[in-house]
Amino acid sequence: MISRFSPYPQTGEGWPKGGVRAKTKTAPSWSGFVKSKNNYCTSTVNVSLSFAASASKKSFTVDLSAYQCFANQSVIGSSVVTTASCYGKLLVTSIDTNPIFITYNSVTDTISTIRLQLRIRDFNGIRSPEPPQAELTEAEWTAKTPSFWPHALYNLYNQGWQDTQIAAYKAAHSNDLPSNTKQWIYGKDTSENFDVAVLDKQDFGTSVAPRGRFILEAFYQDRATALSTVVGTTAQTPTIPAAPNINDDYDDWYGTGTGGGGE
Repeated sequence: MISRFSPYPQTGEGWPKGGVRAKTKTAPSWSGFVKSKNNYCTSTVNVSLSFAASASKKSFTVDLSAYQCFANQSVIGSSVVTTASCYGKLLVTSIDTNPIFITYNSVTDTISTIRLQLRIRDFNGIRSPEPPQAELTEAEWTAKTPSFWPHALYNLYNQGWQDTQIAAYKAAHSNDLPSNTKQWIYGKDTSENFDVAVLDKQDFGTSVAPRGRFILEAFYQDRATALSTVVGTTAQTPTIPAAPNINDDYDDWYGTGTGGGGE
């Protein structure tokens, strides 16, 4: 239940301009409340977010279970919910749910809720079981336990490589794919065309090449879909699992716990 209300006076419409005050109670259903321009406050009751104005509880609620984070095993409603005002909308976050925006319509006395989609460039890629300078064939990547194909291909695409460049490199290197240290742009000839012979003259050391071609959802990093939609790729059947969080470690994805190759 909502055990108390924010005492701030009614000064206008919309959500609060101020911050959040967390309050601990013996009842596990209470997680906090927020002051508002029109004296609204919020609390969590089980898995729902409830609202009140002055001493009157509003009829609308938000079911937080509908916004559970991917692969999150926690019980929704057991963690503190944090709220903040943002350009007339109420931003709601917790460690168990995706961030959401709530908009209040004072005319109809209703709310609308949308999931906030945060997108990031994949500067991490997928951590390889081999060192960055390793060059293996598709068959050798596939033979890894577990298989690292098409993960290896994803990393190359994420570093800017395309099929025509990869095919040319393989033809000149006994079907080996380029290592994760190499950038194809350093293989341009005087006509700005890719030339493997020019690339082979470069010393790339052991550092990973710049990454970030793919743009992913921050809280659901679906690399399989990203790989299948990249322009210029050949037909693939991606089997890359979507990362449950920002962890890009090969062993953590598969639970091998053996440490993986450094990058």
